[in-house]
Amino acid sequence: MSHQQTFPDLRQATAAAMANLPRPVRVLCDRTETDRPTWLALRDHGLGGSEIAKVAGIARYGGALGTYLHKRHEIAEDEPGEAAEWGNRLEPVLRQKTAEVTGAVITPLPYLVADTERPWMLADLDGIIFDPIY
Repeated sequence: MSHQQTFPDLRQATAAAMANLPRPVRVLCDRTETDRPTWLALRDHGLGGSEIAKVAGIARYGGALGTYLHKRHEIAEDEPGEAAEWGNRLEPVLRQKTAEVTGAVITPLPYLVADTERPWMLADLDGIIFDPIY
């Protein structure tokens, strides 16, 4: 028996996926409609996943002090490199392959969101598995 749900359009699927996130969030921007400088400015008001790893001291590159100085614009932000470019290019391919292998429905969610109770907690969502068994 499949637990998957299908939707007639992406807007309906996105609304359903956002309603089923484990915590209530506020959408700060849609990455498909936001330029990079605006997105970076919104990220200055909190910490995302890779930044948490730096602050916690478990990231391979970077640390708490560098993150703090970047947020305050006291040191320049590094331009994204080739690895970041390839990561962005491969996101749709990886979502598709994961859906094929697992049978899960994956809804693209190109949003920067903030937790409603802890607005400093940020996440850049690439997609969400819309399947209760995962």
